[in-house]
Amino acid sequence: MIHVLLLSFPFSGANAQSVMNERSEEQEISEGSAKKYKPFLLGGVLGMTFGDYTELRLSGVVGYRLSREISGGVKATYRSSWDKQVTSSQEEVTATDNSFGGGAYLQYNPAKEFYLMSEYSYQKYTTETTQGGIERDVNFVFLGLGYTNELSPNVFLNAGMKVDVLNDQDSPFGDFTPFFEVGIVAGL
Repeated sequence: MIHVLLLSFPFSGANAQSVMNERSEEQEISEGSAKKYKPFLLGGVLGMTFGDYTELRLSGVVGYRLSREISGGVKATYRSSWDKQVTSSQEEVTATDNSFGGGAYLQYNPAKEFYLMSEYSYQKYTTETTQGGIERDVNFVFLGLGYTNELSPNVFLNAGMKVDVLNDQDSPFGDFTPFFEVGIVAGL
């Protein structure tokens, strides 16, 4: 009878270990699938463009996460920009723009820390110079890419670059000028 107990004890231990391993695997799977991101997104973006025409941008973002990989939403944007221009009389003047606008974006994360994005944006520019003011409406279609860092389960830091592929004739920027952005988005 001692032999039977000794023989059945290893089976009982192996069986118990097997059951414990199965439970651990089930817990890992359920914990992994329990990591659901909140669908609504709220955040802000700080952007910069440098060159002949220098600009700082501040945008508020409201979005929705369709899946872990795909999110989309709307942006409201304020831009302040300045550049040096030479008038027909060869006088150098500094032009400053303040613009307001908005648009819609779509972001795709093919990998956890990498994203591709597209964005339509409309801006109403008001340019003030020493010679008066000019207003113009500009449409942009941006394509870009960047890096995403998950700061916590529902807070993300995005840093990327985008270019305007529409190149509207009223745009103050040269063709394919890079726009750099850093933003934080939180799930609600």
